[in-house]
Amino acid sequence: MRQKFGDTSGYSLTVYPDYASLERPDPADARRVLRYSYRGGWGDPSTSAKDERDVLVDLAAFDVEEVVGLLRGAPETLGINAADVDNIYLSIDPSSDITAPPGAIDLSIYVSSEFGSGYVELNADGTVNLLHEPDEALTDFPVPGDGLIGFGDVLLVLSAWGETESEADAT
Repeated sequence: MRQKFGDTSGYSLTVYPDYASLERPDPADARRVLRYSYRGGWGDPSTSAKDERDVLVDLAAFDVEEVVGLLRGAPETLGINAADVDNIYLSIDPSSDITAPPGAIDLSIYVSSEFGSGYVELNADGTVNLLHEPDEALTDFPVPGDGLIGFGDVLLVLSAWGETESEADAT
């Protein structure tokens, strides 16, 4: 990206296993977005009208090593069998948090399979912000308390991961 365009600025970048999709400003018309596809090289862009969601950010403003590590482990993190994964991708967009500082980005890893889909929202430093597991990933676990599955329940399940049934029941 830097080699082709001279910087890593853009409106959105989505990275799939075999290609990527990038949205950047049109230098000839500030009202337009250029959408590029990368498949071993950058293709010719398509165009669309710019809207309020198209905020220019540095799409490389994150800890690449941490995020790549999380990307590799995302199926397991979400309780999806790696052999069942149909699709996995990383999405990098301007932050949707109105309280975030200018230039902040949202990172999300999406994993889908025949048996359910989920995603992980990340902070730029590679720490996990939120887990959105597929419903099927939690159906084998008893849900304590009010019957609703919240973040604390996910932490409880993750803390008991790999323990025998009797050890998990004791916690």
